[in-house]
Formats: sequence, structure tokens, C-alpha cells
Amino acid sequence: FNKEELEGVDLPYIVFADLDFGERIPYEEGRFDLVFSQSTLPHVRYKFELLGEVMRVLKPGGLSFHTDVSHLKIYSGG
Repeated sequence: FNKEELEGVDLPYIVFADLDFGERIPYEEGRFDLVFSQSTLPHVRYKFELLGEVMRVLKPGGLSFHTDVSHLKIYSGG
């Protein structure tokens, strides 16, 4: 998805965040059941710090899913 594709899409309980690398994820500890990223990790210099932040915001037993497969659609509005 890009920001334009998400306009008007109603997906309750889902948060899309566009973060700058090196920033702290702006959510409290244990907030999410799932963290998903697509085509992101190859561009991150400090992967250890990013994944530490992902672990911080995941609930106990939560899942972290990261893919470098391009053109993967997790939602189809039509």
C-alpha cells in the first residue's frame, strides 16, 4: 500500500505507520498482536535496534512478519 491507496479504506484495529529510520516506534510496550513490514529491512542500517523496537511494541505471543517480496497485497479493496 501507499498512502493514496489507503485513503478511504476501512480496516478496523489496524494501524499503518510510516516511520523514519532510527526513530522510536511511537506506541507503548505490548500494544500490537502483529507487526508487518514489506520491502523495508534491506534499507535499514540498524536492524538490531529496529527489531528491538518491534519486540517492545509486540504483545506477549505476538508475531513479527517481514518480507522482501515485492507486489505482495495483503488487502484487496475490490
